[in-house]
Amino acid sequence: FGNGSSVSSYLNSASKGSRGGVRYSDRTSQDRGWSLARDRDIQNRRTANTGTVDMTTPFSQLNASLSHDSDSNSSWSARASGGIVAHDGGVTLSPYRVGDTFGVAKVGDEVGVRVETPAGPTWTDGKGYAVLPSLNGYRRSAIQVDTRSLAKNVDIGNAWQETEAARGSVSYFNFDVVRTRRVLVDVRDAQDKPLPHGASVFDAAGNFVTVVGNQGSVFIPDASTSDTLE
Repeated sequence: FGNGSSVSSYLNSASKGSRGGVRYSDRTSQDRGWSLARDRDIQNRRTANTGTVDMTTPFSQLNASLSHDSDSNSSWSARASGGIVAHDGGVTLSPYRVGDTFGVAKVGDEVGVRVETPAGPTWTDGKGYAVLPSLNGYRRSAIQVDTRSLAKNVDIGNAWQETEAARGSVSYFNFDVVRTRRVLVDVRDAQDKPLPHGASVFDAAGNFVTVVGNQGSVFIPDASTSDTLE
């Protein structure tokens, strides 16, 4: 049905009887999904309803299910899986099993930044580290920081890195980030007129910063209280 939703059905027939069922699945994002299923034992006239949910968190993968049949029997299950890596920067959890070829990425000291890996998305911990649970041995692997998960005052120089790791090796990636203070100001001169459109703006050291926009608006990509602009 689009948007990660689907419906499937089945019918199995054997000498001992027949079974049929239908399942609705919904996966609106890569990190979470759920499903509802109804199963019917045609010969014994028994029906079972089952609901499942799964979620990928920064620390583990969570799965849970609940089932109830027409004989008033109920059952439930829950599971958490993941991995843990000890490295020079400390100990970092992974929502996936760690393979024999893996890596560790650092995104400054930013917490909760999403990193796309060949094994799935991971997130940085309180020290800015993220486990890359599985990399391709002797083949190219791409690691990408999801810039949408960065704070609005954080800039990253390069959000994409690649590696061709030897099998059984551990790769390290460092993504340099810088915190900025973005400011949009409306500037007027001594005669209370907007600055001319296209005029250049320089800092105290004479470095070019930006140009004046419409109606005297000036976008300063990294401002501080001690800056003097000209």
